[in-house]
Amino acid sequence: MMNVLVLLLVVGASLAIGMASLDNDIVTNAQDLGVGEKTIDSEIDASLVLVIERTGPDFEVNYKDVIVSCKFTNEGPNTIETGSIIYCKLLDAAGNVIAEGSEEITDVDGLGVGEEIVIPIDDVEFTNANNVENVDEIVFVVQGPPQT
Repeated sequence: MMNVLVLLLVVGASLAIGMASLDNDIVTNAQDLGVGEKTIDSEIDASLVLVIERTGPDFEVNYKDVIVSCKFTNEGPNTIETGSIIYCKLLDAAGNVIAEGSEEITDVDGLGVGEEIVIPIDDVEFTNANNVENVDEIVFVVQGPPQT
């Protein structure tokens, strides 16, 4: 039997784990882009919920809490276009990506304000990389659809 804990998260701060929820406001921007770098203001506000499963032979003493998915909710003000890809990246204390997942928006109307998409964490760099004890930051990236 698996216990599922759902925690809200604050991006950019150390991940705090407990049996309660944390309030979150996520403001995004991209910085340090390289040659001719500049800050790009985000046109997306979002909330992010982590889905954590407790695994192990003994849920009281010998267990691991692992992040299995991120729930991304578009808080507006714009619809995220069909064909866009949303990434959820788990980083260690050194800023290295240790686990991630992505999901493409396939709905013909895109991801509207207030709508949610679940992003499974299915790419891990090492066994138990998605263990909450290994994760220091969560980053999400919204990549727009290919231009035609």
